[in-house]
Amino acid sequence: MNEIPAADGSFLISAGRSVSTPFKVRLHSDSGEEELTCNRILRNLPGRRLVCGGEKNGEEIVVKFFLDKKRSERHCIREERGNLALKEAGIAAPQILLKGRLKPFGGPALVFSKIDPGLDFTDAWQQAESDEQRSRLLKSLASATAAMHEAGLIHNDAHPGNFMISGGLLYAIDGASVNIRSRGKPLSKDRSLKNLAAFFAQFSVRFDYLLPDAFEAYVKKRKWPQNNQLLHGRLAGQVRIQRKKREKNYLKKIYRKSSAHVCKKS
Repeated sequence: MNEIPAADGSFLISAGRSVSTPFKVRLHSDSGEEELTCNRILRNLPGRRLVCGGEKNGEEIVVKFFLDKKRSERHCIREERGNLALKEAGIAAPQILLKGRLKPFGGPALVFSKIDPGLDFTDAWQQAESDEQRSRLLKSLASATAAMHEAGLIHNDAHPGNFMISGGLLYAIDGASVNIRSRGKPLSKDRSLKNLAAFFAQFSVRFDYLLPDAFEAYVKKRKWPQNNQLLHGRLAGQVRIQRKKREKNYLKKIYRKSSAHVCKKS
């Protein structure tokens, strides 16, 4: 049986997109040194962040390595604070088991408990076989967003891929994208509708007939007047605006190389 190779911070940075699994790393924390085995790559932003699934002492975990030498500390702190803020708002989020550092670079890493069994929200949506199931998913997303907004939190990377379903419960998994500047003060209607529309704009227009019921779940959570046609109209307008923004951003990206596109110019 081949021995699992060891990796360090310098290797993970220099490897870019060519990181292969499995590999072992040692994290240095206040309580000592911990060895982790990374078995699969969940997300890789070369030179910035690497997210892996693996094991620690036989327990399944997810680990985020913050690799940007200039911004890694800031990004790690943002992740921790966002995770805590979500939990204080009553939104399920994965438990942080350990914070450590990679050597020799010394970049921080956070080890999370694995959400198991867990299903990415996008996968759950694609697997839904009826309007009833899709409506239930949209309502859970809307209710979680309402809880965030009521707590003064706003998601700066509003897309379903930042949520998971486990045991009928919705988990938020990207604490770093949670803006906590207005924490403790409910968001205004304008900011709330704009952010909610950013989520709703991700879904195909053929499912727009499901949005009113999902919005009513949001409204109920916020204790706003229900069946308010003016609010429904404002949300619909924001969804259209957000979709145009998404189209514009998408068309920009097709002219440069990225994780989603290969661009050849001639």
